[in-house]
Amino acid sequence: MQLLAACRGAVNSLLAEVVKDHIREHLVARRPRAAATDELIDVAHSSSETASE
Repeated sequence: MQLLAACRGAVNSLLAEVVKDHIREHLVARRPRAAATDELIDVAHSSSETASE
């Protein structure tokens, strides 16, 4: 069970990094607005935390 929990945490962290990089690469490259980008990343991060509970 501990191994499964550790794997789940690792996959969730990896997914969060992939989403963050995707937002920065594809959305910011078209319309560079740092504050909006950071807010979108925060929303994506908090929604992924809520989904895993």
